[in-house]
Amino acid sequence: MERVDSAEQVGVFTAVRANTIKAIIYTNADRRRMAAYYAEKAIAHFQMNANPGLQTTGDPLIGIRDQIVRKMRIALLASYFVQRKIISRLNSH
Repeated sequence: MERVDSAEQVGVFTAVRANTIKAIIYTNADRRRMAAYYAEKAIAHFQMNANPGLQTTGDPLIGIRDQIVRKMRIALLASYFVQRKIISRLNSH
């Protein structure tokens, strides 16, 4: 976590990326409240810097947030399944 913070401070990661990484780390550690906290921070930072042209049709308050949440869920699920596959392969050897 300290490395992510350091990378964000020196500009390697944006606030959105740093908070997304933290959300993934906490999700993988089964610390759902902390994961949700950092996911919300990532969304908030993204919304502060978002281009209004990225919004989908329909309610503009829901458009960007839903896109981000869907992408974050997909990324978290993909990360989870990749880790499970790696662990399974390691355990089979």
